[in-house]
Amino acid sequence: MQVVTFNGNSFDLPVLRYRAMINKVSAPGLSARPYFNRYSEDALDLCDALSSFSMQGKATLHEISKVLGLPGKPDSIDGSEVHRYFQDGKIQEIADYCETDIVNTYRVWLRYELFRGRLNAEVYDASEQALAEYIQSKEGTKPHLRGMGIAMTGEEARQGAIASANPLAVLAP
Repeated sequence: MQVVTFNGNSFDLPVLRYRAMINKVSAPGLSARPYFNRYSEDALDLCDALSSFSMQGKATLHEISKVLGLPGKPDSIDGSEVHRYFQDGKIQEIADYCETDIVNTYRVWLRYELFRGRLNAEVYDASEQALAEYIQSKEGTKPHLRGMGIAMTGEEARQGAIASANPLAVLAP
């Protein structure tokens, strides 16, 4: 199983390790595979892979999502506010925010796998369609996902990238 994250090497995986150690939780499954090894295929950090492991080339998940023509993160909360939300007891809002991150990460991963030739256009389109149908079926109970359930075919993705005004601008310092 491959663990796919966005900035997971710098945040998610260290947090999991530290919290497990602080709380004396045994997690042998995390040690059984090289998930904490930066250059492993077992753990793909899209932020690192897309930037070629360069700080200068890093962009945020929201920036990359927008350049790819995807919805990106919600306007209501950003990562810098999660701690305050936690202190205020807004656990559901944090969960909703994380769920939109999951959708964005999955869609960036699909695009990356299409780029690498690990998915063909047909599988990519089917995956986008299945995700869109799932999100649309949940929009009544998950309003934070509204607008994220639009499938983008390989051709629409290509056109969106072409139509973006200077898509590399997000990578500028």
